[in-house]
Amino acid sequence: MDRSWKRFLSNRGALLGGAVVIIVCVVAVTANVIAPYPIDERSEKLAPPSAAHWLGTDTNEKDVLTWVIYGSRLSLTAGGLSIGLAILLGVPLGAAAGYFPGVVDQTIMRFIDVVLAFPAILIALLVMAALAPGWPAVIVAVGLINIPIFARQIRATTLTLRSHEYVTAAVAAGATTRHIFFWSLLPGLVGPLVVLATLGLGSAILEVAGLSFLGISGDPTIPEWGGMLAEAKNDLSTSIWPAIAPGLAISITILGFNLLGDGLRDALDPRLDHGK
Repeated sequence: MDRSWKRFLSNRGALLGGAVVIIVCVVAVTANVIAPYPIDERSEKLAPPSAAHWLGTDTNEKDVLTWVIYGSRLSLTAGGLSIGLAILLGVPLGAAAGYFPGVVDQTIMRFIDVVLAFPAILIALLVMAALAPGWPAVIVAVGLINIPIFARQIRATTLTLRSHEYVTAAVAAGATTRHIFFWSLLPGLVGPLVVLATLGLGSAILEVAGLSFLGISGDPTIPEWGGMLAEAKNDLSTSIWPAIAPGLAISITILGFNLLGDGLRDALDPRLDHGK
């Protein structure tokens, strides 16, 4: 663990990514305090950047900076909940497929292949038809889109861990499947899962923004970066700030999670400890 921590601290990209993620999270938590205006306050329509409105105003006469700050809350929350759903369903499926070769593995992986055969937007539309447009539909759709990613990675890691001597010894000693999973396999899955979840959060935020841009969120009055882009697209010839601000927020946040995930992957990679 000390070596992993030292590798992480020596990785400038990882530190930069961690700083970006922390800043975005702090902004989301303290939006009520740091936002320059109340969320429902109106000014003039499509005003350019000024001392009163640093990023101008949008077509609804709202301060763009205020909405970007408040929008971080829903973007992070929806992305986090969707990844949580993907972990909740994908990890057991992947672990079962990796630990039980044969029928169980083939059945689960064929199911994963079927899910992967559907385009992400089609899954989103099917979920929307089942649940009606709204943020629950967006979260469920993004979660379902990411389940195969987690299932495949966890399966691959479980297959590797099954061949380790300490797992073989536990099986030979007569340990139950539950004991082997929680005490032998699960500790080895934590590192890859943390890395995958961190990288997945960046992708989930982009997917949430994309579905919100398409109107699947169902409520444009709630601040969210994708919804802001959807509102701004019709006024690009008049004012670009309502589109640039949330676009940059999405890009910077995704970059932060990607850099952090890459740094965690390098820090937690056990192969780097060989020979040391």
